[in-house]
Amino acid sequence: MGPEFWKHGCLLGTFAAELAETSPRIHARVAELFDDLVSRLAPLFLAVVADEETALALAEQTLIVLEGSVVLARAHDDPDRIATAVRRFRRTLEEYVRQPSP
Repeated sequence: MGPEFWKHGCLLGTFAAELAETSPRIHARVAELFDDLVSRLAPLFLAVVADEETALALAEQTLIVLEGSVVLARAHDDPDRIATAVRRFRRTLEEYVRQPSP
């Protein structure tokens, strides 16, 4: 997705950062939506890792990279930070996949 898509940040991330503490209901729903995203990403990692726990951890790390890079991109007014973070994470994943299983 292009920089314009992320220019104003992630709506879910904004809710988490700005509104979640104002309402237990919003807080619970935001957490639920983030958990849902992780559970949808995890099967993609099962193709390259042996267990569900590792797949879930990689899925959550993906979300952390995306959300964090959006925050940094907004803070620095530099949408290129998102693509840079994703490329770095991809290289990390590629190294992880190349390592022999114990």
